[in-house]
Order: sequence, then structure tokens, then C-alpha cells
Amino acid sequence: MRPVLFPWAAAALCLVFSVGPGRGESSTPASTAKPGEGGTGPGPVFSDDDQDLQRAAARNLLATLRAELAAGQKVITLPPGDYRFDRGSGVLIQKAEDVEIEAAGVTFWFGPDKGVVLDQCRNLKLRGLTIDADPLPWTQGVIESIDPKAKEIVIRIDPGYTVPEGKKLTQPGRILFFDGESRRELPVFDDQALGMEALGERRFRITQFASARVFTSPVPGRSVQAGDRVAFFIMYGGGSNVELRNCEGVTLEKVTNHAASSFAFHETLGKGGNRYLGCRLIRRPGTDRLMASRADCFHSYLMEKGPQIEDCEFSHSGDDLINIHGFFGIVVRAISQKEAVVVSPFGEIFGAGSRLKITDPEASTQPREAVVQSSERV
Repeated sequence: MRPVLFPWAAAALCLVFSVGPGRGESSTPASTAKPGEGGTGPGPVFSDDDQDLQRAAARNLLATLRAELAAGQKVITLPPGDYRFDRGSGVLIQKAEDVEIEAAGVTFWFGPDKGVVLDQCRNLKLRGLTIDADPLPWTQGVIESIDPKAKEIVIRIDPGYTVPEGKKLTQPGRILFFDGESRRELPVFDDQALGMEALGERRFRITQFASARVFTSPVPGRSVQAGDRVAFFIMYGGGSNVELRNCEGVTLEKVTNHAASSFAFHETLGKGGNRYLGCRLIRRPGTDRLMASRADCFHSYLMEKGPQIEDCEFSHSGDDLINIHGFFGIVVRAISQKEAVVVSPFGEIFGAGSRLKITDPEASTQPREAVVQSSERV
């Protein structure tokens, strides 16, 4: 718990944002990788030599980018090409102001735990970047057989995708179900795999589910059946994304993400007012991928001013499409007219200068607005 000291004052908290078209309503050209109309395989296959060249290119790119930022360059153009950032390696840009970064024709390939982070940046513009993941944070395949009594499913992994190994997962593997013909996600609860058995020939049996809801909550009109498809999340982390931390007035324009292992576009803390113009989270064209992200397409929280989202296409995520929110605390004790003890399940959610609206759901009075003067943990 922490006490919060504040003088009673009139201070408005305004979240301003505009939300563009939703799923299936994008005013930008739709992805060519439509359900059932994609290519084959998970994506480009690079030789070991190619990957080494991409890693070297990424190191050189970061060194050049940092040098140009340090020199005060206001327009920076990244050379087109593929750049590989393995596990533990990402792109961090800090305290950049009034800078434009042109990245048309550039693809960043990330591991499962890192992405692009813009930290404490103002009026920065990033344009044209494409982001993808290698390896993908999910695998996928087709259901060969399903046993409702034993609550087991046998899956054959599609060519080119990772075959899960072992009998126990370090983290529960989330499973989503898709129609075998249309490749559209089925209106059925997803589940989590806790145990599995390798069967060889790219096949494995899920022997234990977290809830087994797929067997008890059938799709309207029919149950999940052999021939349907599954996406199986096997990697977790915050990789292959763009994250804005403590930023103000940043613009992402025509930034495309094909495979995020967490939130594809993420902003948190800071004055906000960031813009997302023509950005996309879509399945990579020319592939047969079922997904584009393990978690939210767009996630914003604890921003002073909300985002502007225009002409964006967000689809095929494992969770929310657009999620914009803050947090709340509970006043458990008033110490004085200007001091109270507040608890929050989300940790430190505000400090000096934060603007609050204090309400009593059982009272008929209007909410009281205040600015935090000081705070400390208790």
C-alpha cells in the first residue's frame, strides 16, 4: 500500500483517440494472404550463410544508426534489406527528438524476446518498416484424430513449422482452432495444452488440456473435428514488436508486423499523443500462416493522451484487436483532507503530477478530481 498526498483541485483527464476501421473494414488494401488463399510454408527460408550475413548487417546498421542519431541527423534512411536480430538482440532508440527514420524495403527479423523499442522519444517518425519473426512464436497443423472420451487430439504439423518436443511444456501451449476448409478461426473456446506425446512423422498427441473446453463447448452446428486446423503457441515473450515507452508525438507510418510474440504495437507511459498511420498486423503474404500475433494487435495503457489510429489493418491476433486503458486504485483509508491510503493490484500506477478522478459508487455526489502532490510506498 502507498499513501497519496494531493491538493483538491479541478484537473481534467482527457483521453483523445480516433480508431480506424476494424477487422474486415480496412480502407487500406487488404493482405493478399487471405484465409485459404495464401501460399505455402511459413515464409522465406534462409541458408546459414544468409543468416550470418543478416546478423552482420544488423550489427552494422545499429552502429550506423546510433552514430547518426548522436551526430544530430534529422533524416535517416535505412538501406533496404533483411536484418536479423536473434534472441537477446533488439533495436533500442532512446531520447531521439524531431527525427525521421525511413525504412522502406527494410525487414527486421527478430527472435522471441526482442523487438523495436522507442524510449523517451519526442516527435520521431518511423516509416515503412516490416517486422517478422524467425522462428515463429507458434506452430500449426491439422487435426488427424480427436477422441472426446479420452480428451486427446492428434495433430500433424504442417511442413516447415516447428514440431514440439518433450512431454511437458515449460509454459502451457495455447491452442486456437480453425475450420479446415476456410481456415477461419472457429467460434469455440481456445485451450491450453499441458502435456503431449511425440508420435513421429511430424505428429504428436495432446494428452492433457488445461480445461478441455473444446470437448464440452462445441462450435455452433458442429464440434471440432478431424481435418480442422490448429495454431499452437510454443514461444512466449515480448519480441517482434514495436514498443513506445514514455514517448510523445511519435508517428509510426506504414509499419507492418507479420509475427509478434506479444503485443504487436504497444505504448505505455508518457505524454502520448502518438499516431499510427497505415500500420498493419497481417499474416505474411505468400505463406499459409494462420496467425500474425500471439497477443494484442494494439495495446495502450497509462498514457496521458491516447493514440490516433488511422487506416490501420489489425487482424489474426491471439487476443484483443485494440486495447486502450489505464488502471485504478482503491481508497482504503482517508488520513486527512489531503491524504489517503490507496491500494492497487497493478503496482505503482501513479506518482507526483498524476491526475486522478475519485469516485464513490455508493454516493450521489459527482466525482472529485485531484492532482497527486507526492506519494510513497507503505
